[in-house]
Amino acid sequence: MGLSFSDLYQVDLGVLADAADDWKRTVAGLKALREQARKGLKAKADAARWAGVNASVSREFVGMTVKEIGDLYGEARGVHRALSDAHADLSGCQTRMRAAVDEATRLGLIVAEGSGGRARCRFAAAPDAADAPGVAARPETSREARRKALEAEINRIRDVAAELDENVAATLARIHGGDPHDADGRYVTVDQVEVERAARLVAHARALAGRGETLSEARLRELDLILEGNVGDAEFATGFYRSFGKPEAVLEFYGRMSLDGTEGHDASRLALTRRLQEGMGLALATATDPDSRVRLPAGWGEEFRRLGTQPVAVNPLGPVQPLGYQVLGGLLRHGEYDPRFLLPIAEHVAQLHHRSPHLFELATPGALGEDSDLGFNPGGGTGNGYDPLASVLEGLGHSPEAAKQFFSDATPTVYRDDGSVEPTGKLGYSYFDELTRADFDWPSESSASPGSEKGIAAASHGPDALGHALEAAVTGAPWDSAHGGLPRDPESVEIMRKVMDRYNVTRETPPPDAMMDSLGRMGAAYIDEFNYGSYGVGGGDHANREVIFADSSRLGSEPAFGETDIANFLMLAGGHEEAYGTLKSAQSLYVASGLAALENDHGRGSLFAQNTAELHGMLDESRAHAVRQEFRDMEDEKNLAGEQAAEWRKNGVNAGVGVVVGAGVALIAGPAAGVVTAVAVPIFVESVGSTVNTAYGTHTLEYLEASEFNNDGRAIIEAGAVTEEGEKSAVRPTERYAMRSGMGYEQVGQLNQDVGRSYHQGRGTIKDRELAQ
Repeated sequence: MGLSFSDLYQVDLGVLADAADDWKRTVAGLKALREQARKGLKAKADAARWAGVNASVSREFVGMTVKEIGDLYGEARGVHRALSDAHADLSGCQTRMRAAVDEATRLGLIVAEGSGGRARCRFAAAPDAADAPGVAARPETSREARRKALEAEINRIRDVAAELDENVAATLARIHGGDPHDADGRYVTVDQVEVERAARLVAHARALAGRGETLSEARLRELDLILEGNVGDAEFATGFYRSFGKPEAVLEFYGRMSLDGTEGHDASRLALTRRLQEGMGLALATATDPDSRVRLPAGWGEEFRRLGTQPVAVNPLGPVQPLGYQVLGGLLRHGEYDPRFLLPIAEHVAQLHHRSPHLFELATPGALGEDSDLGFNPGGGTGNGYDPLASVLEGLGHSPEAAKQFFSDATPTVYRDDGSVEPTGKLGYSYFDELTRADFDWPSESSASPGSEKGIAAASHGPDALGHALEAAVTGAPWDSAHGGLPRDPESVEIMRKVMDRYNVTRETPPPDAMMDSLGRMGAAYIDEFNYGSYGVGGGDHANREVIFADSSRLGSEPAFGETDIANFLMLAGGHEEAYGTLKSAQSLYVASGLAALENDHGRGSLFAQNTAELHGMLDESRAHAVRQEFRDMEDEKNLAGEQAAEWRKNGVNAGVGVVVGAGVALIAGPAAGVVTAVAVPIFVESVGSTVNTAYGTHTLEYLEASEFNNDGRAIIEAGAVTEEGEKSAVRPTERYAMRSGMGYEQVGQLNQDVGRSYHQGRGTIKDRELAQ
């Protein structure tokens, strides 16, 4: 059975840490003893004038003794390294498991050990009505779906830990050598043992493929677990890829495994292949880091570019062979890559598309028949991986530094079709301008026919991936992993300016709908700058701006964006259901953090509340404008009002803050309209440089709760105007702020009037633009 759920959850790994420390001291002692033996005993024996039996027996004995001490030192180093690595890896697994169990407990689940040492999750009480038989529930909000997901996550962590435990045991056995009377000086690491195991599995899979057979699920699962437990380890990742011998072998192996795992309707095999894709991608990012002590040669990147337009023998008997970039793209979708590796590949792919937009469509396995999963992207999302453009854009979406360089105005490198550099070449266009063209010819990412339902859905994959890449460039963080905060800089701000210039309400051609969720998250990442830049839209005094926002986590004293640019962008993004939900949640969180930080400063707090209400008004009127446009052809005004109100209610803010990431950044764990990923939002801090404390966080959540919309759609209809609830969500936190900060009745009344006036000024800003259209 190996390591069980209870073993990992309950074990005191401090004992393992103590053992590693003991062996560290043993290593130090043996090292000193080895030096003494070499310089003392061995040196004296070599210099002595031996005679008779001593000339052979004694001299040899001294040499063997010194060698044994050195061998003991080598083995001790191996044991210390194995125990130290085991403690680090198993501690990480235990931390992740305990966090998953805590989350399960918060959801009302009981986690206990079942058969085979695996965890089982069950509800402490009966599921709610949404999960009752015959009652429909959205899959992403279903309690049963969340139960299954958490149970699978806990058991996956257990499986990884069990694999690590077995590898550590195998490593210690290799170090010992099996002879209790002879130390042979082996220095074997866990990484070496795991690389050997992974290499054997890969070799077995390649041998089976040569006979037209496939790797068993048990062995594929074993390979997945080895990869999952070591993707961030440079020694393992580099050794794993070196075991292939050359880049071409990597593409052949992954290509075959991907097609085998995505063909047909084997859900279990598909899930394992998805894990293989993720593990190999993350490991490739680790192995190609030029700053790592252990890494692949730079020539691997050059060889991948050369292979990019060459057929890869993934199916020697098949009529169509994919090109290198189609296969490599599946790996590039996972991992944060260094720009020195990813950027040349991304540039080459973009230039190939510019020269020949449909180059890769002739080399797709989809020609064998329509299969919604078949391809080189088992993970799904943005396409099957037939065209590498979406793949490299997803890679950029997880690699912020590479994305910034790709979309900046820096001089690009021109590449020939074979991936070699054209030293005197001039590109003649920027990647940003090229990819954001209204008439850009996005390649097909599906085997489905263009007019079919699947074909129409597939048309959004490229723009969706572009949105993800732009998110990484403007936020400084991977698009779907905002937990690292918001490391924005002048370069990312400049790219955001270009985004706002290209995508706003004044443009004749709107962005693809698939990009709108990304635009909402990009706006959320700059909500502090939007508030700062829009200060005074309704006639405020710009001189007060810097004083009011002194503790905000913004980038500098000058506004990053102009008032008109902000309004035009918000009118576009705020009109989209999901983007509006994200922006409204971000604004509510930002305002809540500011009110909490300024509780002891009535002057600044009041001005802050008044100013930020303008942006609330701008957002709400932008969404109201979109609702009016959507129902403009309806004749029954009463029905119109009801339909508008129902549509408006769909966007009510119900923002949840998952965790404060650091001073100046927080996460929206689940804003309205079903946003699929956590969104990072810049916030106020208590004072410059201070750490956010518990009281501040609690007050922020209280103000945020006050900003939530009324859940009763009927209340909105009776109010007579769809924006009334929006105004309440802007005013209620201010009322709570006034009470908490000890304002008098007259001050409270005046503040409410000022906030309401500012809210309507913000609405008026958008109305003026609506009338001008």
